[in-house]
Amino acid sequence: MLVENLPMTNNQQPEEKPILEWEAPVRPFRERGREWFTTVAVIVVLVSLVAIFLKEFLLLGVVFALAFVSYVLSTNPPQMIKHKISSEGISFGEKLYSWDELSGFYFKSLDGERALFITTKKRFPSLLILILSSVSEEEVKKVLKKHLNLVSTPQEDWMEKSAHWLSSKVGLD
Repeated sequence: MLVENLPMTNNQQPEEKPILEWEAPVRPFRERGREWFTTVAVIVVLVSLVAIFLKEFLLLGVVFALAFVSYVLSTNPPQMIKHKISSEGISFGEKLYSWDELSGFYFKSLDGERALFITTKKRFPSLLILILSSVSEEEVKKVLKKHLNLVSTPQEDWMEKSAHWLSSKVGLD
């Protein structure tokens, strides 16, 4: 990209030109029914009884904390956030990630919604996840290919495979 083609401001820095914008929820959200909450409560009670029997009170605290977080995330819908791809980089809400901080991208389904995964060169966050609610994958791919590499979807590691196996066996849904 030539700097001469971009309009300059008083600071002699290139002006940010929006290329693609959309609004989407921060995270995927699915309404949970009474059965789901009942199942989670039964699991929490059983694990708590085992933790009390083994005198593992720290584990008890972790179980209650995880139950509380899952309850809050299941009952409160996510807020809407504005995503913007511009000449300077990608904005996730108010935070701008410049092109030199980003390395690649891929698309994947996340809880039934299409999502854009962007890998960063930073340690934290190493991955940005943007929900594609009103914009198509092809539009985003066309814009991002000019700045980033389209990478293949990474293979699931043993932890993800075991989490999928456990969720299929326990069946909270």
